[in-house]
Amino acid sequence: MPRGEFMHPDTLLPAIADSRLKEDLINDKVKRILMLYERFHFFDKPDISRGFTLNKSYTKNIALDAARGGITLLKNDKNLLPLNKNKVLKIAIIGPNATPAVSGGGGSAYVSPQNPVSLLSAFQKFSNKNIQVKYARGLYDETDLPNDYFTKQSFYTYEDGKKRNGITAEIFDNIDAKGEPLTKKIVDKITVNFKDNSFPGLPKNNFCIRFTYYIRTTEKAMYKFAVAGDDSYRFMVNGKLVINKWENLPNTIRTISLPLEENSENKIILEYFQKEKGNAMRSSYNNKADQLQLMDKAVNEVKELSKNSEVVIIAAGFNNETEGEGLDRSFEMPGEQDKMIEAIGSVNKNCVVVINAGGNVQMNWLDKVAGLLYAWYPGQEGNTAVAEIVFGKINPSGKLPVSFEKQWKNNPLYNSYYDDDDNDLHVKFSEGVFLGYRHYDTASVKPLFPFGFGLSYTSFNYFNLKISKTNIKKDEGIELSFIITNTGKYDGTEIAQVYVSPHLSELPRPVKELKGFSKTFIKKGASAVIKINLDKTVFSYFNKDKGGWFTEPGKFKILIGSSSNQIKLQKQIEIVE
Repeated sequence: MPRGEFMHPDTLLPAIADSRLKEDLINDKVKRILMLYERFHFFDKPDISRGFTLNKSYTKNIALDAARGGITLLKNDKNLLPLNKNKVLKIAIIGPNATPAVSGGGGSAYVSPQNPVSLLSAFQKFSNKNIQVKYARGLYDETDLPNDYFTKQSFYTYEDGKKRNGITAEIFDNIDAKGEPLTKKIVDKITVNFKDNSFPGLPKNNFCIRFTYYIRTTEKAMYKFAVAGDDSYRFMVNGKLVINKWENLPNTIRTISLPLEENSENKIILEYFQKEKGNAMRSSYNNKADQLQLMDKAVNEVKELSKNSEVVIIAAGFNNETEGEGLDRSFEMPGEQDKMIEAIGSVNKNCVVVINAGGNVQMNWLDKVAGLLYAWYPGQEGNTAVAEIVFGKINPSGKLPVSFEKQWKNNPLYNSYYDDDDNDLHVKFSEGVFLGYRHYDTASVKPLFPFGFGLSYTSFNYFNLKISKTNIKKDEGIELSFIITNTGKYDGTEIAQVYVSPHLSELPRPVKELKGFSKTFIKKGASAVIKINLDKTVFSYFNKDKGGWFTEPGKFKILIGSSSNQIKLQKQIEIVE
């Protein structure tokens, strides 16, 4: 979340005084803001909400239509979908994202929805009276820890060299825990609400608290630690930094599982800083017995429900607490969701996984389920759209706007994402222009799902590609047309993609680049003529040595595909001097 940390008189005036910052630059920035005010008539009507009546029906339909077009069907073994309401009588809805509704990611991406529809309620509404819908939450995710998670455990600390129950809390008047603490006290738990006067005399802002405690393990096992709080925190176990969120953030929860030795004393340090408007900080852990008990109970519950259901809809992924701006989330879904999906798939193959996420996730369980719907963050009506697609009211038409790698290490950004030297504040973009499908077109490892991919309940046939000119000059474009026929049993929408592939180039260029697309609704048995214009810029690339965009003469292929790796039609043209 952007903040005005440096945009105030204390920093700007000295910069102006020593000429590091020019007044003309500030004037330009202010002018841009005022231009936006003028554009939206804020000078004439500063309060645009006055007299405004929200058309809830209109906005609801817009949200629903957007979700229908974006949800992407990635797997549909043996045409399990769409479900027939007259044949499927027992449906299980399982997973942490089933209810309440997951509509958007965190931070600035989050918008408070009006009456959001959960996946569970959408299926209950869509099912007829003969269909039995049963629900189980399944494994806990990071944001849904047990009610007693932060109060159940006991800790000990050392005071004047003597062991005693509790946690040492040191309060500092700065955000870096430097110098001598203002005060020190012993607390029982880390469940602090700064509004309840549990820390009298606490500064209003710009303070830091260091919590220190010890735990003694009973056996060698994995122990799960959780930290929840706003602003910033860092968590250390036996001197090792294991959770680092030392930056201004909204309220977040982070968990980590660590191996600890039998009968070992383990020192835990949690440092938390609050810059403004103090809120809360919580932290604790689960031992192996607690973890196994929770996991076994949840897994047994969902396996039993899955055995007795004809179809299982698994609602999994992230939410506005576990994915948002200003932080990196894991490639794996949180809270042992992968294990939950594998457990369900082991007893019922008729599983459809519905994923909420802003990007790809680890899918080691993919071969154990029949269906995969990528719902992304679909807004308040998104789960209604999911139910419509599952039951066949809507034919899915979404296509992936990115390539989905099999493993995070297969991503072209992997080798440059982690900075070798965190101190220089520079990251080298070693991948150059070879991002996404541009990388996988030349890589030995292929993506799990390619850019532009998405399944439909119907099938489409491409044919009769025509190009206006096959020999053009550098300043000319082309017009192309082709025909798509819906050869399946359902009406459907197809997104055809146009790629341009250069034969030779002075500089390294991708094998092909997306230069156009067309989204067209076609009734079953019908055909549509698709027309797309490509102007002269689609053949050019930026040459930094020549200081601009440059078009080389030579041969180019025009490729028409249903995805980046499913090319249906192609023809060659040539650019002449």
